[in-house]
Amino acid sequence: MEKTIATWDEQPIDITSEANFIWGIAKKLRGTYLPDKYGDVIIPMTIIRRFESVLKPTKDKIIAQFEAMPTYPARAMYKISGYQFYNTSKFDLAELCNDPDNIAANFKA
Repeated sequence: MEKTIATWDEQPIDITSEANFIWGIAKKLRGTYLPDKYGDVIIPMTIIRRFESVLKPTKDKIIAQFEAMPTYPARAMYKISGYQFYNTSKFDLAELCNDPDNIAANFKA
């Protein structure tokens, strides 16, 4: 019997553009958030960016379904998104940058 050993792909992943994108938004938040709370925004924003990237292919379908029927069952939304989570917000992080005066309220939305 042949023994198979699983190994991780050792190719480095360049996340520079993603990191720069997140830090660019974070810089715009400096005026909205107090300096001692600024760090509290970076980790959640990184997670939100990851969710946003994963959900991008199905975002339009999710929003259309939510607008047509806001009470559409969560399990059915999971099937549309392909994950056990989904996002009904029309905002994405790039769009938040287009309205820096309202970024805090829009970020919460």
